[in-house]
Amino acid sequence: AATPAADMTAPSIAAPAPGLAEQATPPANEPAAAVEAVPAGEPAAEPAPVAVRPAQPAAAPPKPLARASVPPKAAPAPRTLAKGRSSAQAAADRAATDRVSALASLDQEVNKAYAEALNAGAPVGPLSVAQESWIIRRDRVRREDPDMAEDLARARIAELRGIAASNAAAEPQGTR
Repeated sequence: AATPAADMTAPSIAAPAPGLAEQATPPANEPAAAVEAVPAGEPAAEPAPVAVRPAQPAAAPPKPLARASVPPKAAPAPRTLAKGRSSAQAAADRAATDRVSALASLDQEVNKAYAEALNAGAPVGPLSVAQESWIIRRDRVRREDPDMAEDLARARIAELRGIAASNAAAEPQGTR
């Protein structure tokens, strides 16, 4: 029977099992499980090769996504009276569009009358200065009073045609 004093002593370190050499500490680059105990008296065997995973190939770049063909957007539907426009607003819009078209047509007539005046022999310098100042005035009038712009254009056409007629009459016959 064990005495109580024997139980109080520190446990002894067990000696290695007979026939086995002491275990070596594993090298720093190998896991501890790879080191095996070598029986005493036998030559040390080659260490088992450590399984190394092959390097993973670099991931292929993602393939570009195929572009889906997107149909062109349809033009917005014209606004109707049901969408909040009154008939007065629609009429005002039509009148403004008509005025712009009429002014564009009058601008073409002014350009034609100016060319006729030049071709009739009007002095280029004074005529071009007068035309530039008229264009400045025309632009101001269009911003301030668009209704008056048509009258201004008609007056300029008449003035240029008068210049062309007076210069054509002043030319000697046969020089044309």
